[in-house]
Amino acid sequence: MPTVDVTKVAKFLNVTPRRVQQLVKEGMPRDARGQYNPIKCGAWYVRYLQAAIEKKTFTAIQAALTQAYGFRAYTEKSNWKCPMKVALTR
Repeated sequence: MPTVDVTKVAKFLNVTPRRVQQLVKEGMPRDARGQYNPIKCGAWYVRYLQAAIEKKTFTAIQAALTQAYGFRAYTEKSNWKCPMKVALTR
């Protein structure tokens, strides 16, 4: 697959060229300086967004439990496992 420049991969991912540069620092693959394989970048970006959603969901559950049971009660249950986290690992 031929490589494309930063503006084309940014349009493909629906982000700005600056955000593409930031994503490269977070691990997005690039073939050479300013040259990107859009298929590899697209696949990486999907996995990146999926991980962000999982993290946000888990954080929201933690916040709800903290509010419901109080911070001290929640943090003292060190052996407690979040049902959402358990379901995601199955």
